[in-house]
Amino acid sequence: MMQKVWSLVRRVHPACAGCALAVLLSVGAVLTPLPASAQDSPADPPASAPAPAPEYEPPAPQYDPREAGHPLRIAAYILHPAGVIVDYLILRPAYYVGRIEPFRTLFGVTNP
Repeated sequence: MMQKVWSLVRRVHPACAGCALAVLLSVGAVLTPLPASAQDSPADPPASAPAPAPEYEPPAPQYDPREAGHPLRIAAYILHPAGVIVDYLILRPAYYVGRIEPFRTLFGVTNP
């Protein structure tokens, strides 16, 4: 039966076949009944059971000047703003220009 459904989906549109398969699997997972043991609600724990331990949250790391002075960290402090400027002033406009029609065919972009 699954082969019939799959062939029907592929005939409708080959690109939608993956999405349709995901939807079919999701619907099948929702409609499949759970085993009886999984459907039963968990019983209250016995009174003698120990209380759960509170969650431990480690403290936030403290500032360490020895790590902050690493040469690569200093270079990153300098180069990151320059990279953001290059991204917004050169790369994003170039990407936009490459997507509009006269340049799209010139650069060979096939996807919309």
